[in-house]
Amino acid sequence: MKKIEWTLPAITRDRTAAVMAVCYPIVLEILLYCNVVWYVQIFNILLMGLFYGLFFLLMRRIRPSMIAITVLMLALSIANEFSINVRSLAFQIGDFMCLFDAMRLSSRYSFEFTPIMIKDIICSVLALTAGLVLMRRYDDKPHRRRMALGGSAVLCFSAVIAAFSGMENYNDGDIKFNINEFTRENGVLYSLFVELKQHDVNEPTGYSAENAKEALACSGGVIEESRPNLIVIMNESLADYDLVGSLPLTQDVLPYIHSLEGNCIKGRALTSVYGGYTCNSEWEFLTGSSMAFLPVTAIPYNQFIEQETDSLAASLKTLGYDTCAVHPYHGIEWNRETNYPLMGFDRFVTGESFGEVTEEMLETLPEGTEESLYFGDLDYIRGFVSDAENYRMVKKIMEEKTPGQPQFIFNVTIQNHGSYEYEGEDFESTEFCEGAKEEVNQYLTVANRSDAAFAELLAWFETYPEDTIILMFGDHQPAVEMPYTALYADAENAVAVRETNYTVPYVMWANYDVDWTAQETTSLNYLSALLKQNAGLPLDNWDTFRLETMQQYPAVNAYGALDANGQFVPLENAMQADSMKEYNRLQYYRIFDEGDPEETTESTP
Repeated sequence: MKKIEWTLPAITRDRTAAVMAVCYPIVLEILLYCNVVWYVQIFNILLMGLFYGLFFLLMRRIRPSMIAITVLMLALSIANEFSINVRSLAFQIGDFMCLFDAMRLSSRYSFEFTPIMIKDIICSVLALTAGLVLMRRYDDKPHRRRMALGGSAVLCFSAVIAAFSGMENYNDGDIKFNINEFTRENGVLYSLFVELKQHDVNEPTGYSAENAKEALACSGGVIEESRPNLIVIMNESLADYDLVGSLPLTQDVLPYIHSLEGNCIKGRALTSVYGGYTCNSEWEFLTGSSMAFLPVTAIPYNQFIEQETDSLAASLKTLGYDTCAVHPYHGIEWNRETNYPLMGFDRFVTGESFGEVTEEMLETLPEGTEESLYFGDLDYIRGFVSDAENYRMVKKIMEEKTPGQPQFIFNVTIQNHGSYEYEGEDFESTEFCEGAKEEVNQYLTVANRSDAAFAELLAWFETYPEDTIILMFGDHQPAVEMPYTALYADAENAVAVRETNYTVPYVMWANYDVDWTAQETTSLNYLSALLKQNAGLPLDNWDTFRLETMQQYPAVNAYGALDANGQFVPLENAMQADSMKEYNRLQYYRIFDEGDPEETTESTP
């Protein structure tokens, strides 16, 4: 059979192919992000061109380079949409750092194609088909020409990107307040670039390591003979929607917590994360630092803990406490097994310590249970170690400890982890919210079981022979669209939404009489100082500073602050206050300069 040739003249074919070879990133960008403003679109083209040129240098062929850049862009787009759908948060720079953690739990989430995914797939296929057809002949040019073309493209794009990266007025205003829409409107590559630009932590204005060291130097008190045991429970995805609005409920989801009266204080606390990034809430509580002074995409557990770090555990250790962390999952997650010793924990009880796992057990796993989540013959809810089982470990530690030895336990639960689409026969949701989606009632059901497990825990400690304070708070709200009527925000108020969606409950209870200092509204960065204050323990200068700042700004998170009048204000407004500027300076010292033998002592003008 005679081979069908193109109808265009050879010279025209070559010219057309040459144009396609150079302009392929433009074609791909226009098809994927046709509604992006012009300067962002140009920047996206340059970024695509950079990767296109790099692929070209590595592969030495144009068509494989086209395939590679198309697959990369499509993968980023789908990853972004999947991330927004399952956790209500766009794909970020930090996700590359915790990719393996995410993969371990990825099977818990169902994958569904969205209209945006389908559109991007169609556009990618069209662009790639056109490119491959037009490049049938041009791809056979000599290697030297391809290498020269690719090298020139890389140098050109690199130079232009370097110039763009020096610009101060790039379009980044909305990324902190609405990263999902920002990413969808501007493209994943541009969004990641802006995040990368913001990823570095700059030295605060007026900063002096010497002044910060002096401000934090004093200890703050004499060790008391009476030191209560302290148990802190950071409960996975625990939310109380009565604190931020109202749900059309058929029954109370957290009846025990709501009924608690007498020897306790409770309220609401602001977090800086939603639907994930538990480690950032953990870091805020343990260190007393705030994500308000860090890039919105920062993950301190992965970035900033490289040496011994001050924390609540380290502080209590100097007061004679035994310090223990408990988490019924793998210790490698969020670098906990590396970070906890640097933060002052004597030991870390992980999921592997909860039970014994044999090969026979793994071969006969219960339906719905994944091997990575299985730690032996324990109590599970939706495949996760239950709060009740988790608290049995807490009780065991308290039973086995040396009498009179003050104990600090920091317990991170996992029962309420997403997603909320579990279909195993060993779990049945209760209809707490009539007519709501299954994921809503599934979440409310597991939250209700957390409430019941907490009730059993406090009942056990009521008869415990030593004075003990228990603090429980949620790490973040679940990534579930709840049909509630918000008290503090509406969909049009991006700042106020950061108060509504980033509010979790906290409760502090004791099995002995305490002269409580109550705080109805606070944030996770203040909670550890509030705990020490109510326990009657010596407060160091960092604790005292935070408690004083809390009087002016009772709550602060990565998006704003609650002022003394009860108004939630944007972060840039709060940052004008002297107390918040000093908070930023002291936190910078504690993260970057404390313990550094080469501390800088010069102030920034």
